[in-house]
Amino acid sequence: MPAAKILLPFFMMTLLLCLSQCTTEGCTDETSYLYNEKADEDNGICRYKTRFVFWWRQPTADFLLEAGENQLFFYISGDSVGMENTRNFNETAPACNLNMPYSGEFDMGADAQGRYFYLVTDEEGNEFFNGAIKVDNPQDCNAVELDWFEE
Repeated sequence: MPAAKILLPFFMMTLLLCLSQCTTEGCTDETSYLYNEKADEDNGICRYKTRFVFWWRQPTADFLLEAGENQLFFYISGDSVGMENTRNFNETAPACNLNMPYSGEFDMGADAQGRYFYLVTDEEGNEFFNGAIKVDNPQDCNAVELDWFEE
């Protein structure tokens, strides 16, 4: 019994010390898809995805169709992210609805911000459009209008 009286305060002190110094590691950035709300120490595992949508108006669709182009193929930083029929145009920027055929997500890796280059080709790989998407917040929608007649 006397040993228990001596060990109990030591055990309680050790437990309190551990609880006050124990941390939960994980991703602490809420914009990451690996965010851990229980983490209080960032361990560098945060990864990010951003949403995008490519769109074009009827004059661009008409031009592409007259040129015999029926499909457009989309690439971001060299990765294929989809394809779409040139007939599917919009007159205003559509929402970043992941159910739309020419929208999707791009995995940005560990970078929460960045500049990503896109390329749009036909079936044979002929380049029709290219440019950059600047991502400041991975949770934003990045709408890219493809305009053949842009000055």
